[in-house]
Parts: sequence; C-alpha cells; structure tokens
Amino acid sequence: MKTTISLVLWMSLYAGTAVASDQAAAFFGERKVHEVRLYFDNPNWYNVLYQSHQSNSADPYFPARFVYGDLVLDPSGVRFKGNSSFRANGVKKGFKFDFNEFQEGTDQKPFSFFGMTKLSLNNGFSDPTLLREALFLDFIGRYIPAIRATFVRLYVNDKCFGLYSTVEMIDMNFIRSRFGQDEDGNLFEGERSDAVGGGVFGSNLAYLGPNPQSYAVTGIQRTVYGLLQFVRERYKYLRPRLDSYAEPSDVQLNELMALNAATVADNAGDYDPWVELHNLGAGSVNLAGFFLTDDAAQPAKWALPARKLADGEWLILWLDGETAEGDNHAGFRLNPGGGTLYLYFNGGSGPKLIDSVSYPGLGSGKSLIRIGNLNSKWLVSYETTAGGANPAVGINPAADGAVLLISEFMANNKSTIEDPDQPGAFEDWIEIHNPGAAAVDMSGMYLTDNLANPTKWKVPQGVTVPPKGYLVFWADNDPGQGPLHTNFKLAADGEEIGLYSTDGKTPIDWIVFEAQIEGPIQLGSTFEAHGIRFSVRRLRRGSLYECEIRTEGGEGGMSGNR
Repeated sequence: MKTTISLVLWMSLYAGTAVASDQAAAFFGERKVHEVRLYFDNPNWYNVLYQSHQSNSADPYFPARFVYGDLVLDPSGVRFKGNSSFRANGVKKGFKFDFNEFQEGTDQKPFSFFGMTKLSLNNGFSDPTLLREALFLDFIGRYIPAIRATFVRLYVNDKCFGLYSTVEMIDMNFIRSRFGQDEDGNLFEGERSDAVGGGVFGSNLAYLGPNPQSYAVTGIQRTVYGLLQFVRERYKYLRPRLDSYAEPSDVQLNELMALNAATVADNAGDYDPWVELHNLGAGSVNLAGFFLTDDAAQPAKWALPARKLADGEWLILWLDGETAEGDNHAGFRLNPGGGTLYLYFNGGSGPKLIDSVSYPGLGSGKSLIRIGNLNSKWLVSYETTAGGANPAVGINPAADGAVLLISEFMANNKSTIEDPDQPGAFEDWIEIHNPGAAAVDMSGMYLTDNLANPTKWKVPQGVTVPPKGYLVFWADNDPGQGPLHTNFKLAADGEEIGLYSTDGKTPIDWIVFEAQIEGPIQLGSTFEAHGIRFSVRRLRRGSLYECEIRTEGGEGGMSGNR
C-alpha cells in the first residue's frame, strides 16, 4: 500500500483576492463531538473492507449510506485507511470517505459534506486521548492558516463503532478557502517509500539544476518547473512573516553548568560557569530588553547583549562576573553550590519573568539539561551539549548508574490512596519510575524534602524498582513501618522533593512544587478547545512549570484523565 506525505507550499497575493466560502468551518468550528452513522447492505462489511485494504493494491471504495443529522449521502465510497494505524489497533480501524466515488458518469449533482468531497476518520493508534493533534492544530491555527480537527462518534449499522478524530484535508478546497478563489499556488505531494514494497523515496524539493528532466521520478512522468524561483520567493515572503510571530517567551534557558573545571572554555581560555539560551520560536528575537539574574529581587542585574537570536539558534553566556572579556560575559558569577537563575524581559512595562531554573550543587563537569516533550524536564548530564541540541532522553547516571524519575507525588492525601501498612491512614507519598530495561537497586540512595539537605532519609537495603516499573514511598515520617516509609512528610502548601545517588551529592531527579489540593493532580488554570474543558496541573521541575492536561467533560462524553 502506498503511503504519502503531503507538503503544502503556497504563494498568495492577498490584495484583491476573494477568499472562497469556507463551508467546512461549520463542521470543524462547532464545539461538539459530531455523530456520523454509516450503513452497509452487506452484513460482512468489516471483513470485506479489511481484506481489500490489506491485500488489494487498488484499495477500492465500497458503497455505503452516510448519514449526518438530516443529511444523507447515498451511496458514498468507504474504505479502511492507514498503514501503521491499520495494523496496530485491533478492530477499530480508520476510515476514508469519498462522497462522489459512485457519482461519476451519472446525472446526479455531486455530493458535498460541508463543502468537502472527502473525509478521513483517524483511530488515534499512537494517541489514545485523540487530543494531541487537535490541540496542536487549534494552537497553530491562531497564527497561520492551518488545517483543523474535530471529533466524531461513529455508528455502523446503528452500533457504536468508536470515537474518532478527523482532520481537514489539504486540497484545493482548503487552499482556496484560505487564500482566495483565484489563487495560483502550488500543491506538492511527496511519496514515501513503501516499507513492504521498497519503493523509491519521493520528492524532497531539492534543487537539481535548470534541466526540468532532472526532476522526473524514474518510471513516472512528473516534473517540477520553476522550483528554485518558487523557493526563493517563498523565503522572501515567509522570513519577515515568521519574524513577526516571534515573542520574548520563545527564548528559554536550555543548559547550565555551574562548576566548569575543564569542559568548555570561553574566548579567554577560562573554564567558567555558563548558561545556554535557545530560541524555540518561528522567528528571530532581539535580546535587547532581556536580563539574567541569580536574585529575584534584582531582575535587571545583567542586561543581555542587544543582538538577534535566530529561530533555532543556541547562545552561550558566561556567568563569570568578567564583563571586560566581552559582551557575552555576565556581571555576576553563578554559585556552584546551587541556586536559581532567572531570565527576565522588560519591554517598557516592567520586568516579566520569562524562564527560571533552580539547580542543586552539580559537581565538576556536570551540566543541567532540558529534555522531554516540550522540553518539560531538567536532568543532570555528564555529556555536555553546549551550543547544540540536547539529547532526546536524559543522560543522568548517578554514581551507581541509576536512571530514575520522580513520576508522581501526593502532598495532601486525605482520602484518595490508603497506606497499605496502616489501614485507615492516608499519608503523603512519592512515586519513583524506572524507565530502564533492568531493575534498579535503590539501596543507599537518598530521598529528601529539602534540597539543601540531600541525605535526609537513606533508602534501606534491598529496595529495588523493577524494569519499566514504579515504586511508591510513603512520606509519613514513620520509618518504623517498613523500608518504604520515610522520616519526613510533604508540606501541602508546597516544598521540594529530591532523589539523590548513594554518594549523597549527585541529584538524580527533583521537583519543586506549589500548594496542593487533595489528590495527585492539582487543578489550576482552565481553557476550552473543541468544546472540551481542560484543566492544567501546575508544578515545577527546577522552576520550570510543567502542564498536565485533564479533561473535565466535553459534549459527547469525551471526559477522562491523561
């Protein structure tokens, strides 16, 4: 089966361009879970669609009656869709509809579903929540003319078949509804190689010279004319447009080294403390108005040099107190024993905190790096990546080689989870996760609720975390109850949790958290997207706010935790 990747590049002249009617907005913009009913005459429809999609290279559509409220499109073309999603998700398969598959050659007016002639339902095989893609598209749609997503509850022959997401297709209807009825842009589609058939990887839009025949795919008469000029013109248009989207909040602290013995030298040959900035945004950010400080009471302690930080660029700043050595040398020196570093921006209305990180004493040659989805976690690393991308996963070997994470905690447990060693007691607890493939012996490691006192409670001998497993410690100040009970409690109004290696110095993981309500998830700010109300869990990993989304029930019953 052929798999495709679609890349849309368009050139649009907004002046004098009439935008086509956006009929699909009524479907994708309505905040609800839509109900679609599908009717097959053949009771063996599932096996027919399955065998066809799996074995027939033509992958034909089959007739079915498509019903949405009072709208009936009969017959519409239906087939299963996907490659990995088709193989990986049990009986719940994705669907693809072509509403006019069986209208060709007839006098009947072409079918249309909110102006669309095709529709796909995605089964969310890699995201059981079905939310990630929809939330991302909802976010970027505020800044660029993006495709949209919504949700569908599908019934087949009046039996509920599942909850699906559906994403607007990239076609001429999409382009004309965003850029005008008379747009003359280009729609490029590159074909990926078939993992089974071993096909040739398709177009990567590389410039191969002025000869149009150089762009023909072997065995297929397909050429791309004027590609070089097209890319140049698109760059001239997009570069200032992307820069206009740049925000101060695009700049973040990305890596920090407080004790630099002989790892990275500055322009004077000194091994001094440093911090790395990274611009995550779409455009260049002018650093004029940015400040670094190690004291929140002095937000303007050192002004960053007035230069541009390009999108995707990293910048090393030396926190050595030696301003005479150059513009990138701060007027204060980072404390190697631990502290907090703050990044502020002042655009004229007073200082605004952009980012911050609290760090413990790291030891010589160790850096603190930002990793994870959305750069949501800080970890200690022995492998410095100054001026470049951090690894996708943390390199966090403690003295004993352990890689462990504080995965969850509860600092206000009144009635949620009962202490198994004391019936009727509901104590605070800390959950440790071992993401590795081998068990980790925690004997001799340390847990603490005070990062200034890393050896507050020593893990007894014989305590291990199974591979890919979890272990709960009870923070109840009652170590006499067993090896999983610490000598401290957690403060519901907020404090710290630290996990340290057996040397009592090397941090493996830590969390700084705010006041907690009862339960392991603290509900904070809320927002709505696609008719569903979301709450945000707020905590800090090294002063970085991490968000965890909890749905609170949207129309159509899309409630649950994630």
